[in-house]
Amino acid sequence: MSDAENTETAAAPAAAPPAPAAAEPTKAKGKAKAPKKAAAPKESKPKAAKPKAKAADHPPTAEMVAAAIKGLGERQGSSLKAIKKYIADNYKVDVDKLAPFIRRYVKTAVTNGGLVQVKGKGANGSFRLPAGAKARPLEVPPQKSPKLPVLQRKLSLLPPRRPRLR
Repeated sequence: MSDAENTETAAAPAAAPPAPAAAEPTKAKGKAKAPKKAAAPKESKPKAAKPKAKAADHPPTAEMVAAAIKGLGERQGSSLKAIKKYIADNYKVDVDKLAPFIRRYVKTAVTNGGLVQVKGKGANGSFRLPAGAKARPLEVPPQKSPKLPVLQRKLSLLPPRRPRLR
């Protein structure tokens, strides 16, 4: 065989048309489905490390609100608007962006006892620090007494028996 014949026979299989069964999808119940493609092997890319969010330039919301109420020193409590204005002036932050965090802190602090609400409901009204906010010691959980057996606990909860009269 010559070199010309080898190139023709080698090129013929590569240029062969695809099988007619694969090219024409079969109709099943009125809907034609496209032939499935062979899944290409996925290349594993090394994951780039996400940059960590930088720490905020301001203290936590709780500290800012407490400092605002102390700094304003109003007898009837400080309004949410006054607290936001104080924070904007002293901490150089965008109060519009911090507004939902301030409102949420005020609501939770009122329910937890961190703030006292003088007027209003929710995050509206006036707020002040509780009387004992100056020095709040850590609460130590009380020690539990050793558990009694179930029967003894039930008997200890019952009222004492009265003697029968005959």
